[in-house]
Parts: sequence; structure tokens; C-alpha cells
Amino acid sequence: MARSGGMGMIVRLAGAVAALVLGVGVSVWLTNPAHLPIRQVSLHGELRHLDPIELQEIVAEELTGNMLTQDLGGLEQRLQQNAWVRQARIHRDWPATLRIEISEQVPVARWAAGGLLTGQGERFGQHGGPELSLLEIAGMPGREVALLRYVDQIRSLLAPHGMYLTRLEETKFRSLHVTLRSGLRLTLGRVRPIERLARWLRYYEAYARVAPATAPKTIIDLRYPNGFSARSLTKS
Repeated sequence: MARSGGMGMIVRLAGAVAALVLGVGVSVWLTNPAHLPIRQVSLHGELRHLDPIELQEIVAEELTGNMLTQDLGGLEQRLQQNAWVRQARIHRDWPATLRIEISEQVPVARWAAGGLLTGQGERFGQHGGPELSLLEIAGMPGREVALLRYVDQIRSLLAPHGMYLTRLEETKFRSLHVTLRSGLRLTLGRVRPIERLARWLRYYEAYARVAPATAPKTIIDLRYPNGFSARSLTKS
């Protein structure tokens, strides 16, 4: 009986060793890049500023594993180092494809000190690049969201009059200055600036058709309680 029990233990031990060896063998096989290879990478997303070839080169540099072992999180982080990439998500499409979904940053304005602004007030990039037609915003760091709110309010007031905002500046004292596409500049100040603009636009609506045309390079100061002043920037 003792001999039979010993043989049973040996058989079980041998079976365990065989299972361990088999497990190690399968693990080595699965992690070998030659097995389960990545045969295709598909790129998805609406790209207006990103270069697909540049993204492909980044992916090619980072592909070090197979479908099972490739570090998808690391590859996502590598892609997101590009300032124009808002989000990168990678999925495995079995048996042999990596699906990369790219969301691009959408700039709504240029930040005068450098870079671009998203609609959420987030700054990205170091330079404005080709976005020369974007509105320019100048202000103190941390005021991006508040200034974008001003932009929305000012644009809604200007649009019915066929006026277009090209620059909004806020000084360190929170005084607002607006430049229109025509070259006209409006000083709104810091106290109820939107109300001041609305008041001037009411004047504009009532008198612009009969009053002499305002020279483009003119600064109109709206900080007066019952009126405004105009000063030409044109040299005589």
C-alpha cells in the first residue's frame, strides 16, 4: 500500500510538472512577437491639422509586441504627446488589427502670448501655426475661460450689425479692449463692459446712417457714464 501511495504521489507530481512546463511553453509562444503578429493598424478620426504619416511613424516606432503583448496604454500616451492630439484610444480588432481612434484639438482662438485655445479655455501648442484667421485673445494666465465667455457675449451683440471681433484684450487691471475687423477699437473698461458695448451699439443703430462714417483706425472710449469719446490713430 505504501508503495502504491508513493507511485500515486509521483504520478501527481509528474502531472503538475508537465502542466507547469506546458504553461510556460504556451506563455513563451504567446509572447513571441512572431506569433499573433500585428498585421494592420487602422487610423480613424477627422484630421485637419495632424499629419497621418507622422502618426504612422510614431506607431511604427512603438510597435514592439504582438496582438497580445503590445502596450496599448504606452502607445496612447506617446501619441498624446503631440499637442494637436486631444485623445488617443487604441483597441484590438482580432485577429491581427490595432484600431487607433484619434480626437483632434479644435482651436477657437489664438492666445497672444503663444499657443491656441480650445472652446473649454485649454491652451495647447507653442505657436499659432497657420491659424492666422482665428480670433486673438490677450490676457493674464488663468483668465482664458472668462475671456471666452466675453467673446461669446460680444459676438452676439456685434453680429446683427455686421461687425466682427478680431481681437479681445484684457489688461492686468481687468479692463477690456476690443478690435473689430474694420480696424475700429473699442475700450470697454472693467465695469459692466457688455452693457457699455450694448449702449454704444444702440447709438450706432440710430445714428450711423446719418452720421459721418467713423474712420477705421479710431479708438472709441465707452467708459463715460453718458456717452463716449473717439480718437483717431491716423497720423496727420
